[in-house]
Amino acid sequence: MMNNNDKIISLDAFEPNVPDGPVSFLVLDAKYDVLNTKNGKKDILKLEVEVQELHNSNGKREEKSVNLFIDYNQGSFFHQFVQAVAEGALMTAFQPSKLINLKGQATLSHYQPEGYKFGFPQLNDWVFYQSNEKTLEALEKYQEDEDINFELSEEDINFGEGKDGEEFV
Repeated sequence: MMNNNDKIISLDAFEPNVPDGPVSFLVLDAKYDVLNTKNGKKDILKLEVEVQELHNSNGKREEKSVNLFIDYNQGSFFHQFVQAVAEGALMTAFQPSKLINLKGQATLSHYQPEGYKFGFPQLNDWVFYQSNEKTLEALEKYQEDEDINFELSEEDINFGEGKDGEEFV
């Protein structure tokens, strides 16, 4: 076993596993919080998300902490986020805990405020996927619909033959 004093520290360990750009995400945790800023305390929605390059399902995954400033102005980043939840996850009102385990895709970038030597992760262009549970509920409702007729005629079953025994080529 390696002694902690012998552990090697390398700059490579600080390289991001997931580069900025389109990513898939999974919400691991979501809660209200308060953030101290230069302009005072601000209410935020704090999200812990796991991200992965969108078109690289074998790529590395990375956990990111994303803070969304709660801003009820139409068109704000927070408004865009809430609208994406409403459209994709079919929730027009929710508590942060209801976001846990939701999946989707977004664009990962890092915002570096003036005077800071590091950037803060942010996600934009959110698209949420419907949960499997909601998809199954919709499918069950569709199957229970009495207007659907799944009965097949003899012609439907013998689709390799035309009328009067002609074969399709």
